[in-house]
Amino acid sequence: MPDWVRSAANQTMQVEKDVDAIVLLDDQTTTVQDTGDAYSLERRVVKILRPEGREHARLHVFFDNETKLKSLHAWSITAKGSEYELKDKDFQEISLDGGGVLYNDVKAKEAEVPGGDPGTVIAIEVEQRQRPYLMGDTWEFQERIPVQQARYTLHLPSSWEYSSAWFAHEETKPVESPGNTWSWQLERIPGIEHEPRMPSWRAIAGRMEVSYFGNVRGQMAKSARSWQQIGSWYSQLTAGRRQASPEIHAKALQLTSGQITFAGKVSAIAAFLQTDIRYVAIEIGIGGYQPHPAADVFRYRYGDCKDKATLMSSMLHEAGIESSYLVVNTSRGEVVPGVPSNHFDHVILAIAVPKGDPAEKLGTVVDTKAGKYLIFDPTDELTPVGQLHYELQGSYGLLVGDNTGELIELPVLAPQENQIERVAHLKLQSDGSLVGDVKETRTGEHAWVSRAELLHTHGNERERALERFLSGFLTGFSLQKSESENLESNAQDLILKYQFSARNYAKNAGPLLLVRPRVLGTKELRWEGDKPRKFPIVFPAASHESDIFEIELPQGFAVDELPDPVKIDVGFAEYESKTEVQGQILRYTRDYTLRKLEVPTTQETELRKLYSAIYSDERNSAVLKPK
Repeated sequence: MPDWVRSAANQTMQVEKDVDAIVLLDDQTTTVQDTGDAYSLERRVVKILRPEGREHARLHVFFDNETKLKSLHAWSITAKGSEYELKDKDFQEISLDGGGVLYNDVKAKEAEVPGGDPGTVIAIEVEQRQRPYLMGDTWEFQERIPVQQARYTLHLPSSWEYSSAWFAHEETKPVESPGNTWSWQLERIPGIEHEPRMPSWRAIAGRMEVSYFGNVRGQMAKSARSWQQIGSWYSQLTAGRRQASPEIHAKALQLTSGQITFAGKVSAIAAFLQTDIRYVAIEIGIGGYQPHPAADVFRYRYGDCKDKATLMSSMLHEAGIESSYLVVNTSRGEVVPGVPSNHFDHVILAIAVPKGDPAEKLGTVVDTKAGKYLIFDPTDELTPVGQLHYELQGSYGLLVGDNTGELIELPVLAPQENQIERVAHLKLQSDGSLVGDVKETRTGEHAWVSRAELLHTHGNERERALERFLSGFLTGFSLQKSESENLESNAQDLILKYQFSARNYAKNAGPLLLVRPRVLGTKELRWEGDKPRKFPIVFPAASHESDIFEIELPQGFAVDELPDPVKIDVGFAEYESKTEVQGQILRYTRDYTLRKLEVPTTQETELRKLYSAIYSDERNSAVLKPK
């Protein structure tokens, strides 16, 4: 058992009682050689405190052909004092293919250390060669569980320098040692406690980005000191990949034949990329970043996100439209200005919009230093030109120019770009049963979610999905009919129609009938307890949602009492509802608008007030009495 393990295990802990585990030591050392090769040595010690913390006894180490493992050891000390050791041969190697990836060279070694019960100390030491694509490193010192002590050490060749940028933590100065070495140390770092609708943990966890630079074989090594440098690296990596073949040229002209507008040409080429080019990824080494040539993608009719962006850019060029790579991260908030990094996992396109073209008014057009660009994701088969999937809205992306890069903010679509309009015509029987039909018109993200579900199901499976939705609001119901319109045409509104009957919808209270006017759908957001939040509340997309429920009342009954109208506006959201009687029709209408993607903790009171009002409104009843 190494001394560093025993020393960490003997520390005095300061931890809250409901914590599952604590990191006693997280020690990372990066050593850079004058050839540009980098090696890391990571030592980690975790103590399991509760049965729920047993997952920390299951160890995983990731690597690929260019991040080879030099050594791997693990140890454990149980609460009873028993000691165990695992060597490299005790770890099982697994492949990580899947999820649309046909093949990549990323693998993992995994093992479960004996004695993973409360009180057990788990330690692991990994020595590994790192990727040399961009000279930089990330120190992720904050985790979901508390960290008692975190340390990062950087060894550089004598003539090299470094720069650092801090995220979600105040900058800490390093201690410099002889041999061009710097060390940073932090203590008692709180864990990130889960909250409903919180941001991605990488968008709130503290980290330090380190870039180092110096001469390698007489040339300055590629560094990630600035967004411009990262963009320049990607520009050089993709140089020549968009060169069109004669077949690409001919196809681009065929697709855009008869299209006279910018939007028409872009949409025609986009539809081809979305329907004819399958998403399949083959990523080996630098292939995780570098796209295949456009000619190969067109010939074989498949590729991953960067391949599809490459081919679409090539075809657009042949149609007289220029475009640029836009590298993004699908977790909103992980990439931020002021902290240059290569934290990107997706590639889309920024398409140059001609000055004065009507497309300038589309919601996904952004202004940059280089001009106006229409943002489009050719990988997303369900999102038409002019829209953007929610996970990218409000994020930052790196617009790759000619040997340069500009970090730009991706657009947030207005609420009216993402709507549900639900209209129901229903009839209430004197025995309390309810029958009728519903029509829903969905656009934007609401259409995307429904299309994604319906296109991956068929027949009875689709009916069961709708039945699961109805079961949240009705008991003893029967789905009698359902159909959809424009399901495979993402440029049009998705229309869903269905008919149902439900027994005992109205509840008897002596001679009275209690009827809930809001029949289907919910807007509420609730979480347990009154404990103040630590993190903002995140929503997928801005939204506008409306409901109209018209219920024909049974003969012999009249309305005795109606719910009060509701109207509340808290700035970032607005809700209004009203219940009326028009002859023998009970008519309930409501309108809900969400304007922001993220609500800060300073507005938590307003948010709770809003959803408390919605919660009450959705449960209110109208009272019917015999005439």
